[in-house]
Amino acid sequence: MQEGCGSQKRSAIISSFPRVPLILSVVVLVLSGCTPASVAPEQAVVVPSESASPELGFVDPLIFANSPDSDMYVESVGDPVIHERGNGPTEFSVPRPPAPATGVVFMLSCSAPAQFTITMDKFFSGPCDFAPLNSGGIPIPPGDDDLSVTVDVPVGVEYWLVGLPTA
Repeated sequence: MQEGCGSQKRSAIISSFPRVPLILSVVVLVLSGCTPASVAPEQAVVVPSESASPELGFVDPLIFANSPDSDMYVESVGDPVIHERGNGPTEFSVPRPPAPATGVVFMLSCSAPAQFTITMDKFFSGPCDFAPLNSGGIPIPPGDDDLSVTVDVPVGVEYWLVGLPTA
């Protein structure tokens, strides 16, 4: 670890810019050479290059959902039921996850700040940005058919969606 990169310094960097999106905070930490104090370099999590989409300007929400250190970590009971990129309003048909799944937690990141709604019988909505700002769980509706998942974002806004089964 480099000298002077303690957690207090990282906290000061991030807290001094409270309106800076999470992704910019991560970039600041990477450029400053800081790594988490509790993680040795050989234990650092390596994010595959396809997880970040510089050409689209936003981050795969699965990175946050799969990281136990993230505030947005999801205790999933299986593989994602959906993990898709798209543009504008879109409807997907996805296989129903097996038991013990009783719901799906969705996260979305967008190429531009926007409002979104995700519907799977019930809905979850909120603001969308370059990194996911929130997550929402929707119960799996009764039945045996595939699930219908609708993403509603403004036309021209690209998004990255992940839905993880939960119990």
